[in-house]
Amino acid sequence: MGAGSAIALVFLTFLHLFAATTAPAAADDRTLYEGDSIYHHITIRQEGGERCMIFGRQRDLRQTCIDLAKPDASVFEYTSMMFAGFLFRPDAKKICLIGLGGGYIPTVFRMHLPQVRLHTVEVDSLVEKLAKQYFRFALPSGQTLSIMSPPPRKGSIASNISRRPQSTPTPVGPSILWAEKTRKSQS
Repeated sequence: MGAGSAIALVFLTFLHLFAATTAPAAADDRTLYEGDSIYHHITIRQEGGERCMIFGRQRDLRQTCIDLAKPDASVFEYTSMMFAGFLFRPDAKKICLIGLGGGYIPTVFRMHLPQVRLHTVEVDSLVEKLAKQYFRFALPSGQTLSIMSPPPRKGSIASNISRRPQSTPTPVGPSILWAEKTRKSQS
């Protein structure tokens, strides 16, 4: 990808940001999923053609939102800004993304930057399941996903949950994160 292509991509991303429609009326609002993981209370809500993943119990703190008709259109400013790095490194071929959310950013990479190898790290396996079920997230060739969990602290909610991974976790780095499993797309 040349510098001109990268600049054009960033420009088009900004156009998507400003072309985003306003949220539909609350009459179309419905909850598709609501539940708890060991890390978050997670809600999936849909308002008209916009679907959002919300972490926590406050309904206005949206983590990921997608326009179902245009899944690569940016709903939030920060997601448009994620691609600004290509202005400075237009030749970047490997990128690590911390946090999957609904999978919006990997979807944009799949659709517009398939030559970039994206590795996504997520702490919550339920987030991956919900991204696939409600946000059409799929792991394409050239992308990888790791589900990483910090070891539970003594007395924390996570340490009191009896459900544990079937295999012994593998320490990563200086024992800060524990790898439960890594998914790699088939090339």
